[in-house]
Amino acid sequence: GMLTVAALSKMRGEGARSRQIQALRRIVKHHPDHDRANYLLGLALGSAKDYNGQADALNTILSGGAEDEATLRQYLGIAYALQDEPDYNAAAREFQSLTLNSAANGDAWAVQGMLASLQKDTATSASMLQKALARDTRIKEESQARLALIYMESGDYDRALPLLRQAAMAPQAPQSVRFFYALCLQNSGAKALALQEFETVLSREGAYAADAAIQVAIIKMGQGSTSSAFDALVQAERLAGPSARSLTVKGHLYVEENDEVQAQEAFRDALRRDNTYAPAHLESGLLYVERGMVYEGVRALDRYMELAGEGVEASRLNEVALLIEQLKKSIGQ
Repeated sequence: GMLTVAALSKMRGEGARSRQIQALRRIVKHHPDHDRANYLLGLALGSAKDYNGQADALNTILSGGAEDEATLRQYLGIAYALQDEPDYNAAAREFQSLTLNSAANGDAWAVQGMLASLQKDTATSASMLQKALARDTRIKEESQARLALIYMESGDYDRALPLLRQAAMAPQAPQSVRFFYALCLQNSGAKALALQEFETVLSREGAYAADAAIQVAIIKMGQGSTSSAFDALVQAERLAGPSARSLTVKGHLYVEENDEVQAQEAFRDALRRDNTYAPAHLESGLLYVERGMVYEGVRALDRYMELAGEGVEASRLNEVALLIEQLKKSIGQ
């Protein structure tokens, strides 16, 4: 049992780690109260990024009492923060006994920063994540990505980009991080690099592949390649079905091709799927106005103004508000 584990621990590579985990699981199965085996299993599962399994192993030790409880709870807090469905509340509870001002506890700052972000307290979240990254944390890539998203929400792509670049280049970086890195590149004006990154995400057909395909379509449309843009939308809809977003982009493509009837139908289809999707109301309203259907255009643009969120630039909203005012004067409203 443990001799096999010791021998395997001296070997390198994924195969050796997998065999080590298998050996430890066999020991734990026959000796569930074997704290040393559970501890080593927890560490091995953590290094294999199986944080759900790591949390189970560490909880087994803690339920029976443990000598080095503080260290175990720190590992457990990290596991909760990194598992498939992160539980930052549970992670924060495990770190409660740790001193946040300790240089060794960047992990605690990171978890508190993640928790503040989920509670929409972006100022506190950014401050804590900055402190975590200034120290040393095993939740580094996740902290970089979360802090970068906070910067992106405020339009500060210059600060977000280096954080996302580092997080995206880490081994086994999640597809979500690669996607937001590409999005940040796109918003920073580096369209060619963004296209490469989106196409990488798309090629792996994960949870963000359909969104990546839509972004590819938007970039291709900006380059004047409507045929390639339509192809990308076909991929997006193959992966996730038509959405209000994909149909709005499709409508915009039809506008580029001067096919106003198909464009208006695409916008209608988008709104049938999600009547709260603000960009579809905007595009639909602008097209109605272009076609001389001013009353319909004003209704759609008014609805856009009702739905537009905080992420929309104030200058954009002001432009639309001014257009609505002019249109209403033209029809005597």
